[in-house]
Amino acid sequence: MTGPSDGMFDPFTDDELREAERSVPADKSEAPQPIVPVPVDAPEVDWSRLRPPEAKGDPVGTWSYLTADGEVAFHVARWENEDPHGRKVIRPATWNGTRWVLKAMPKPRPLFDLPTVLEGPTKSVVVAEGERCVDPATHVFPDHSATTWAGGSSAWELTDWGTLAGRDVLLLADADNPGREAMRRIAERLASMGCTVRIHLPTGDDGRDIADWLDDEGVEAARERIETEATVWEPDAATAMDASATETDDEAIARLAALPELEYERVRTDEAERLGVRVTKLDKLVRSERSSGEDDHLQGRRIEWNEPEPWPEPVDGEALLTDIAGLIRRYVDMPDEKAVAVALWIAHSFLHSRLDLSTLLNVTSATKRCGKSLLMEVAGTLASRSLTVSGRITPAGMFRIIALHEPTLILDEADTFMSDDPELRGIVNGSQRREMAFVIRTVGEDHEPRLFRTWCPKAISGIGDLPDTVADRAVTVRLERRSPTSGDMPHWRDRDRQAVEVLK
Repeated sequence: MTGPSDGMFDPFTDDELREAERSVPADKSEAPQPIVPVPVDAPEVDWSRLRPPEAKGDPVGTWSYLTADGEVAFHVARWENEDPHGRKVIRPATWNGTRWVLKAMPKPRPLFDLPTVLEGPTKSVVVAEGERCVDPATHVFPDHSATTWAGGSSAWELTDWGTLAGRDVLLLADADNPGREAMRRIAERLASMGCTVRIHLPTGDDGRDIADWLDDEGVEAARERIETEATVWEPDAATAMDASATETDDEAIARLAALPELEYERVRTDEAERLGVRVTKLDKLVRSERSSGEDDHLQGRRIEWNEPEPWPEPVDGEALLTDIAGLIRRYVDMPDEKAVAVALWIAHSFLHSRLDLSTLLNVTSATKRCGKSLLMEVAGTLASRSLTVSGRITPAGMFRIIALHEPTLILDEADTFMSDDPELRGIVNGSQRREMAFVIRTVGEDHEPRLFRTWCPKAISGIGDLPDTVADRAVTVRLERRSPTSGDMPHWRDRDRQAVEVLK
C-alpha cells in the first residue's frame, strides 16, 4: 500500500494510551488472591496505613507466619484497647502482588513458626491460642517447640495440622468456652493423626492464658500448674467431637449465633471464608438466628445494618465520587455541583470516625414535591450505616441510638418538628465538634450522671429554612420542582440494586 496514511497507523501518544486504558472497564470478576510465599522484594508492611478504623495507635505486636522453607506467608498484627475490658483488634496482612492488604490467607494455613516446629520431628510440641502466647509457652516449656494458628478459636480448621502427625502435643486452652471448645476439636483432629495429646482446659471465663499465668506466677509455678491439671486426651470420653467435616450450614450458623458478641467479631471473617459467603451475608444470617431464638418482650423490632465489605483493590477517589454524583443525578433532577456536594457528604459519612468536625447536609426547597425525600433515600442507600427517620424523633431516642449504633442519621420532613423542639435542636447544634458531641443524663436508681455521645453524620431535609444555628453548621442543597417539559427520569424503585451495592 502506498500513499499518505494521514497518521492513522502512527503509534499512540501517551495521552491516547491513557485515554484508551480509562475506556476499558476494570475486570472485577475475581478479587486478587494472596501470593504465597511473599516475594523477597516486597516492601515491609506499613501498619499505620493498614490499621483498621476500630484500632487505635500502633500495634502492640506483629508476627510473621512462614512456609516450611522459611519464606513469609503472611503477617498478623494486634492492637490493644485502651479500655482493659474493650475489644482487642487482630488482623492479618497478605501480599496481593502489588500491595499489602488486610485479607486472610486461604486454607491451608501454616502453623506459626513452622520451620522451628519441623526442625525436630521427634520433639514435643506445645500449642497455645494466639501469637502473643507463643513466647511465654517457649519460656515455660523450653523442651517443646511452641506454635499456634491464625484466626482465633473458630478458625482452627483452616490450618494444616498434618505437620504434627505422630508427635506428642500439649494443648493449652484459654480460660473461656470458645478457647476450650477449639482445643477439644484440635485434640480430636490430632488424635486421629496418631498424635499423643495432652490438653489443659482451665476453668473460669476470664479469658486468661499462659501469658497471664507466667506474669502472675513465674515459670516454675506456671509449668507445675499446667502439668498437674493437664489430662491425656481420650477421644471416647470427649465431650465435644470434631464435627467440622460433617457440620451443616445450619449447624454452623447456630454455633456462631451462640458465641458471645466479641468472640463472633473475632472469627466472622474467617468463618465467612470457610463457608464461602460474604461477611455481610454471614452477619445477617447470624443476626436472624439470634433473633429467632430470643423473646425480649419488647415492642418494635431491632435495628439491623447492611454493612458493605471493603473493596479489595485501591479505588480512584475522583472516579468514585464522579460515579456517585452521576447515580444521584440519574434519579434526582439537580445540577451537577449539588450532586457533587451530596457525593462528598456520603464519603464524609464513611470517614466520620476519623474527623474532628462534622458537617450537616441540609436539603431544602421552597415548596413540596421537589425531590427532597427521594434524594435522602438515594443518599441513605449509599451512606455508611444510614438510618432514615421520616417524622418526629425524641431527643432521648436520638442520643441513645447514636450512643448505641453510631449511625448516619437522616432526618426527613424535619420542618414538621425541628423548629418546635429546642432540646432536639440543641443536640444537633452541639454535635458538630467531636470533643463537645455529648449530652449528660442521669440513669439508674441513684440518678448517676452519664455521658451519651451524639457524634455521628447527620442529614436534614424539609421545606423552608432551618433555624439559623442549625443552618450555620450545614452545607445546604436547595432543590426546585422539575419543569413539566423536563422529560421522564427512571424510577429509583427500578434501580439496579446490585450495581448500587457494588458502588457502595
